[in-house]
Amino acid sequence: MHPKNEALLDRLTEVTAQNGITWNETSLADQFVVSLGSGTIFITRKHVSILGEVSPCPQYTLSIADVNGNEVDSVSVTFSSKIATATKIEFGKLKRLFNLVSRNVRHVDQTIDALLSDLNENK
Repeated sequence: MHPKNEALLDRLTEVTAQNGITWNETSLADQFVVSLGSGTIFITRKHVSILGEVSPCPQYTLSIADVNGNEVDSVSVTFSSKIATATKIEFGKLKRLFNLVSRNVRHVDQTIDALLSDLNENK
């Protein structure tokens, strides 16, 4: 991964974890988008078949578009049992960002908190 892409990914993860930016779902399954002043960023998860793997492997893609909506770069990593250690680290970073975004957009933590509160009231 290019150092600039890695810096962007790390900063996106940090700001997302702090609820500092607002991601939204797109019309595609398992794809989220955030629009910033200088462009748009997409994070996507899909499952792809790789020869020799028993089940489809997860693939995460970070796509970057300029202010005109043109894709200027993307980083995509597919997990398989045969990927190198450095690629596993990149995969882990993309997966972490996707999971943070998904939990945020789908209000997972708030729903769990409400359920826990309901259960505590029924003691």
